[in-house]
Amino acid sequence: MCPQREPGWVACGDQNSAYSAVVAAQGKIFGLGFTAARAVSFAALLWVLLGLHRIARAQCDRWTELAAPAVFLFFIEISFYAGSMRPDLLSLALVVSALATLIRWPTIRGTVSAALLLLAGLFVKPQAFDAVCAVCVYLAMVDRKRLAAFIAVGAVGGALIVGLGQFLTGGRFLDHHYWYVVYPSHTLGQLGTVLFYGALPWTIFIGVALHHSVGALRHRPVGLVPIYFLCSLAWALPTGAGAGAAANYLFELYVATSLAVAAFLQGLRERPPDAVSRFDRLAAALISIQVVLCLALNPLIGLEHYFSTRKLWSSRDTMVRALRIAPEPILVEELGMAGYTGHQLFVDSFVATRLSNLHRWDEGPLLAMLTERRFSRAVLREAPADHPSQLQRERFTPRMLEAIAAHYRVSWSDGNWFVYEPRQGGAR
Repeated sequence: MCPQREPGWVACGDQNSAYSAVVAAQGKIFGLGFTAARAVSFAALLWVLLGLHRIARAQCDRWTELAAPAVFLFFIEISFYAGSMRPDLLSLALVVSALATLIRWPTIRGTVSAALLLLAGLFVKPQAFDAVCAVCVYLAMVDRKRLAAFIAVGAVGGALIVGLGQFLTGGRFLDHHYWYVVYPSHTLGQLGTVLFYGALPWTIFIGVALHHSVGALRHRPVGLVPIYFLCSLAWALPTGAGAGAAANYLFELYVATSLAVAAFLQGLRERPPDAVSRFDRLAAALISIQVVLCLALNPLIGLEHYFSTRKLWSSRDTMVRALRIAPEPILVEELGMAGYTGHQLFVDSFVATRLSNLHRWDEGPLLAMLTERRFSRAVLREAPADHPSQLQRERFTPRMLEAIAAHYRVSWSDGNWFVYEPRQGGAR
């Protein structure tokens, strides 16, 4: 948690404290280089794949059980985030482990363990509410005693985490883990962007998973996987429409899709050829087409990520070297820029903008600091303050951008980054 240093400062609102603690701990042992700092995310990816295999193994034979981790890897956005210092995959690994424990250990003790793992996943990043809903629906259908244990452990454990967090942070735990990261702003345009980049390339996988899950509802007892898929699909729509949403908001949908596709393939293997419907034959053929498309499209998507990132940071050495000698405080659009240059993160401008729009934070003191030129540098990404991009309009209020343009000038730019320093005197 960033210390409060000035009136108007807003603490960083991202829910990364547990992930950051894990990264810091391994950094103490192995050092905190570029690769080591991302090892936690990569290890979490391997953990997710192992969990998917464990779940599929409980319902599939030795061949189709491999389909779940294989399909999951076809969602190429996963690989991109596995190389990032973000908590998404660590949270997802805990959630998948919870589901594996619940399925493979159908006892009260296993249910308690699953509830604790889900709590841990929610603490790392509160994104697993669809898993919680799916587990509650599933247990309500198969075992009410286990449902009672799951709810009791979740309620007590959640209350303890919130209570202890509020105590240790002086009452700011809920602000950081909920109010700063949950907003009522939802748009169809944002949802369309998330679905275009995060779902469209893998529409066939998702469609087959939907076909299997809806069909599985006709059988009794209903398994956890179809319930989980339908909950994940329903949850992805409102969360994908939220401000700041990206493909990582669909990670649980990727998990559920992978498991549902594996279950669909297992169903095909268990039935004689003459008992397979035409629609199922078509779905199987479409899966083959999707695999071929992934082999062609995924390298292109991956290379686009790689080259765009390489272009963005092509002048990093020059920019970072100059920013390291800049005195505190500096204002950055990209939060990692503060750490890269040896500075403290003064404010998360995205969170500050959201709270200002909700009338829960007064931007006046920050605007005063900008007007008084108290920031030694302001660093913007991919667009200048007087011609902001759509992303910058989400990360800064109009008055913030106006203050930067009026009281600061571009001292360095490579077209990807714009480094501002205070104007001299009253010059504009």
